[in-house]
Amino acid sequence: MSDFNINQSTPFSFKDDELKEDFSRVSVKIGLTTSCGSDRVTTLDTRSSQVECEFVSNLAGWQRDSSFMSVNNFASSYFDAIVDMKEDAVPFIFRELEKGPTPLVHALDKIYEGEMEYKGYLPLDFVCKVWLEILKKKGINV
Repeated sequence: MSDFNINQSTPFSFKDDELKEDFSRVSVKIGLTTSCGSDRVTTLDTRSSQVECEFVSNLAGWQRDSSFMSVNNFASSYFDAIVDMKEDAVPFIFRELEKGPTPLVHALDKIYEGEMEYKGYLPLDFVCKVWLEILKKKGINV
């Protein structure tokens, strides 16, 4: 992967020899804030940035919707959109789980259907810890 240092006024153009054969994943070092409101970006991979923006947007919508629901906070198009992202969402769910217990963990139940079996009630913090261990064993991290 090639790195290019730019500032806000630098146009995105590269010499032929800089792109080499595989230029599908060019890393660009910048100092801009992404439109999805995440922290300041130092390295931008355009595909992962787009996926992260999609996740952050859906997470914010789901949190906004679920703050008004007392029974089923999974009946949300935003939650469904996170699940529909499948494994693309998993590193970001992992990051949220590392912050602390969250019902978002149940998106993993749908993404990795049958991976974890529930027998009776399990506390959310326990389920989150178990899923973190499962994801670490799968090599998922942030």
